Amino acid sequence: MVSPPIRVTGGAVSEYYSEHSSDIDSVGLAERLKETQKGDLALASGRSTPAMRGRLRQDKSQFMRYSGVSNKAGGKANAIETRLQQLCAAPLFSAKVEDALAADPNVAAQLALGKPLYPQFSMLGNRIGELNKMNGNFDNVDGGHPDSLVFLNMNEPFSTFICGSQGSGKSHTLSCMLEGALLRNNPVGNIEFPSAAMVFHYDQFSSHVASQVCEAAYLSSPELSVRVMVSPTNYNSMVKLYSNLPGLEGKPKPRVIPFHIKESQLSTEIMKKLMSCAEPEVVMPLYLERVFSILKDMAMERRVGFDYNAFRSKLKTEKFSKEQRDPLEIRLSLVDDFLKRYQRLKLPESSKTAMNHAWTFEAGSLTIVDLSCPFISVADACSMFSVALSLFLESRKAHESRVIVLDEAHKFLSDQRETAHFTADLISVIAQQRHLAARVIIATQEPTLSPRLLELSNVTIVHRFASPRWFEALKQYLAGSESSTRGAHRGKLFEEIVRLSTGEALVFAPTALIKRDAKGKSAAGIASVKAQGTGVSKIVIRKRVTVDGGKSVTMF
Repeated sequence: MVSPPIRVTGGAVSEYYSEHSSDIDSVGLAERLKETQKGDLALASGRSTPAMRGRLRQDKSQFMRYSGVSNKAGGKANAIETRLQQLCAAPLFSAKVEDALAADPNVAAQLALGKPLYPQFSMLGNRIGELNKMNGNFDNVDGGHPDSLVFLNMNEPFSTFICGSQGSGKSHTLSCMLEGALLRNNPVGNIEFPSAAMVFHYDQFSSHVASQVCEAAYLSSPELSVRVMVSPTNYNSMVKLYSNLPGLEGKPKPRVIPFHIKESQLSTEIMKKLMSCAEPEVVMPLYLERVFSILKDMAMERRVGFDYNAFRSKLKTEKFSKEQRDPLEIRLSLVDDFLKRYQRLKLPESSKTAMNHAWTFEAGSLTIVDLSCPFISVADACSMFSVALSLFLESRKAHESRVIVLDEAHKFLSDQRETAHFTADLISVIAQQRHLAARVIIATQEPTLSPRLLELSNVTIVHRFASPRWFEALKQYLAGSESSTRGAHRGKLFEEIVRLSTGEALVFAPTALIKRDAKGKSAAGIASVKAQGTGVSKIVIRKRVTVDGGKSVTMF
């Protein structure tokens, strides 16, 4: 009798044998068990049988094809390819580094095939200094030499954190980065496939005279269309504000439209955000827990889209107390404002037409979501920002990129409960930026926002400020700051920040390619290039291509 193929180990032997004793050749079973147990013991002890050793010898070359370590025979090409991929992903590079790389035969071969390392780039500024780690001072660099030019790599996703006091130049830097991402005919770079950008802005609105506009609106030009989505309850005031921007006389003005959401765009996830049921790790009030339960039940019904009227009907059947019903009605009223209130406004025909395409984002377009309004709280603004961000990313097609910008983020973003959901959304986008083709730029006066936003940033640009508290908060998350604030060098980096002139900045970017490796001066090409690591560069931001709307208003 031919015994069936089996593999039984340990305590299962007697049980298996007792159940199949009539069908199994006991002698054959015993022999196979011995071999099986030998193999099991060999695996458990780390030893190998002759058959296993033969397999290893036979398949070593196959295994090496999947190795992450290069060998002398065929690994050199793979190592060069890996190195080129790392260089291509650098968020910043200098003209000096680009020249050195172009001299490398491997890069030259790519160039000959029409494959440049940096097909899309835009000038950021000139490098004028670098941190000397030996003494903690900044050594001067000839900023007037073409080698000092520093460029943004617009072909790769990145995240940038910009901070500094008012008037230090951070909004100017932000606008320069937006120009680099959006302007197709760019005199300071090469952008063949511009991104679409969305800027989030919020200010404590008091009047159309005292309130501050989003400075990104000054990018409006014949080459770049700008539209501004505003709260329906503050539409008329915001139209006055954005229609009278000084410096844009004779140039296209930003188009102002009410922020609105179509019922067809609603989903369970968006409704969670609108109803404030999306805050992570937050204990919700009892009435919101019931709202959350209703939303969950509706999601399980698997209907196409979201039926807002059915949602309202379900809420009416709930027995909320007066203390619960009042805040619920306030929340629903806010949702209704952004769904229907725009219908009460007297809009020009051009704005009505624009609203039909409000959530369509063309390449090279800029959308500003400015919810400055006396009736909109910071928490409400962040809820709407979260919804807008979702719709902005969902509309992205293959091969399209997105730029997400927070302007004056300290005015609405914090680690408080009210803004936790929007902060969590931003952290998620930054963590997935390569999959979402996203570039995230956060500009703020105070570097005391969510630590996770700082930790995940590829580039940090620090303009002038004079707050020791800000510096203490910042240095925990910057490569290079810790080594320059210890021992005899303590305090020198902070002094350098305080002394920065308007438009100057320190750049912390571990993977940036700013200078050639000092140890490889005699080397050329790839071998001569090294990432900035814990180094720090001092740069002067370039001039604007579009109108500069951030100049301070002076007495004379």
